Amino acid sequence: MTIKRWRPLWSYRVEETEQWLAEMARDGLQLSNIQRFSRFFQFEKVASIETTYQIQYGKSAQLAKTLKIMGGRKL
Repeated sequence: MTIKRWRPLWSYRVEETEQWLAEMARDGLQLSNIQRFSRFFQFEKVASIETTYQIQYGKSAQLAKTLKIMGGRKL
């Protein structure tokens, strides 16, 4: 099941948004897509998971090698 949440001005509150995403994951909603310009976050219903999110943006944003090794992925 896909669920969308609108979060205006999220990019001005990056740390707060990272915490919100982690809370959503604990509630069983795993982030599957971000529509940056419309400010919609799309989630898939899953079992509750404990995870950490790190928001990076810009043309040169790269996923760190350590994060790749630990199973991190880029959306």
